[in-house]
Amino acid sequence: MNLQIIKTNSDNPAFKTLEAELESELSTRNDSIQLQFDHYDTPKNYIDTVVVAYDDNTPIGFGCFKPFDDSTAEIKRMYVRKEYRRKGVASLLLIELELWAAQHDFIKMALHTSTKQPEAMQLYSKYGYKSIASYGMYANIANSVGMQKLILD
Repeated sequence: MNLQIIKTNSDNPAFKTLEAELESELSTRNDSIQLQFDHYDTPKNYIDTVVVAYDDNTPIGFGCFKPFDDSTAEIKRMYVRKEYRRKGVASLLLIELELWAAQHDFIKMALHTSTKQPEAMQLYSKYGYKSIASYGMYANIANSVGMQKLILD
C-alpha cells in the first residue's frame, strides 16, 4: 500500500464519492435511526477541514472536523473503504485530524458515533477518547454515543 493523506475541503470529488459510500453503509447499518443522524451529520455546508487518504491515486478513506465551540473541534465524519480496514488507515486519518485541529488552537476533539459502530468506538477509545453524555443535537437520539479527548494541555 502506497498511502498518502492530503488536506482538502468538502468540494473535493474524492471526498464526495467516499461520503456517499459512507451514507449508504450507515443507512444499512443503522436502519431508520440513521434518518435522525443524517439531519445533523451530513456535511451539507462547506467544510474546509477534510483529510482524504489515497492508495496511490485511489481514494480509500476520509475524515473531517468543524468547530463546535471556541475550544472544541467536532469530528463529523470518518470512513475507510472495507477492503482497507484494519490496516491502520483510520488511525492515520484520526491522528491527522487531531494535529490539524491543534494547529487551529482547539484543545479538545469531540464526536458522536453509534452503538451500532463498535469498531469506531474501539478506535476512538484506543486513541484516548472517553465517553461523555451525548450533547447538542444528538442528546435525545437513541444509540448515540458521545466521546471526547483533550488534544492540547
